[in-house]
Amino acid sequence: MAIPLYADILGVRATIRYQEAGKPYALPSVKEVRGSAVVVNGQILTDIELVRHAIAIELINGNDSYQAEVTALGVDTGIARLKLKKEMNLNSYEFYAGDIKAGSDADIFYYASGTINNSKIRVSHIAGEYIDGSDSDILMQIGFLEKNEQFNGGAVIVDGKVAGIYHNGKAIPAIWIARFLKDLEDNEYHGIPHCGFLYTIPAHQGIRLKYGLSDNKGIIFLKTLDPNRAKEFMPGDLITKLNGFPIEENGRINGVYFGDYIKTLYSGTYNIEVIRHGRLMSMNLEIKPLASSAYRRRSFMDPRPYVLYAGLVFELLDYDLVHDTDARKKQTLLYRYYYHHTDGLWKETDRDIVLSGILDDPVTAGAGMFLYAPVYSVDDKIIRNLNDFMTALKGAQGRYIVFRFRNMEQPLALNREEALEATRRVELRYAPVEEGRSR
Repeated sequence: MAIPLYADILGVRATIRYQEAGKPYALPSVKEVRGSAVVVNGQILTDIELVRHAIAIELINGNDSYQAEVTALGVDTGIARLKLKKEMNLNSYEFYAGDIKAGSDADIFYYASGTINNSKIRVSHIAGEYIDGSDSDILMQIGFLEKNEQFNGGAVIVDGKVAGIYHNGKAIPAIWIARFLKDLEDNEYHGIPHCGFLYTIPAHQGIRLKYGLSDNKGIIFLKTLDPNRAKEFMPGDLITKLNGFPIEENGRINGVYFGDYIKTLYSGTYNIEVIRHGRLMSMNLEIKPLASSAYRRRSFMDPRPYVLYAGLVFELLDYDLVHDTDARKKQTLLYRYYYHHTDGLWKETDRDIVLSGILDDPVTAGAGMFLYAPVYSVDDKIIRNLNDFMTALKGAQGRYIVFRFRNMEQPLALNREEALEATRRVELRYAPVEEGRSR
């Protein structure tokens, strides 16, 4: 028999384990986080960051709490689906299907201090942005003037329906939440797809002249982002149709921009029409989530790879580093993380190595200016990945070992013998964990 639970906004209390980015040498910690969950179309949904790496999850309704578990993580939407461990009756919201405009007001319903609370919130903008707390490509989001951690996981309500789920000053719109749930109908989350290539639209006369086009319809293929897809395309190919639907002015299909239209589809092979050197061709395009290592979230059970050398901590430039440390304040670093694929860094083995921490030692004095800078070379050996970095460190033979960093003229030079002594001192003082450490 189902236990009555008549609420559509619930409190979330989660005990999570976390490995602090920038401190991979330290033991993992445990902390409690709180927020809200909303019941939409019979499904319990919350902000993914509230239940990330959760050891235990409770859903709270008044004086009662109920054990829950994560059944799906939408890492590219910032949404998690929860399930109660006991069968219960739930009230449920529906999705809001109307338009939301900048400058309009909405209600935010959230759970705090043992009760459901309601606040008015002003919509500041509707724009395509990276979701803080996800591995997404750019998605349309609702932005707000007010940023309040208490609201995280709460429901943005318009006309009594859910228009979005709040996270950190923004909301994931209902269109992406609905797509997340639709994707889960086979009990497996596949993710929001990407066309797998860069393109431009022939909006300007100069572009049309360059490619010999008479109007601004279609999109122009520039380069692939995934070497396993779109291999038959050539730069300058004009793509005119997708599955029979014409690509209209400004790269739109049925009024929706091509890139956003792709994200509404499901993974599979689609037919497209291409004009190459005046010849009409029919080709197949595989649509699936962008196969890039930076878009995959590391499981908590996977240790953070790191290098400890003379009190300097080096890590891979990944989601955790960008979102959980002050690295997010470095615009050049954010560019390298978000646009790594345009730099040709789509391979698993190609990832920037970043100076993420500095442990106290006389040898590291003055290294602070290089914090969160990606390594360019070690002793003039170009660094493309962790293997390159370790090979260069182990192969250092000179009196000094010289680190050069991207976008910085001044190098960091350490006396090699003093650096080795500093490494021994740091190990005795900090007792770094071995799991994940590269030697």
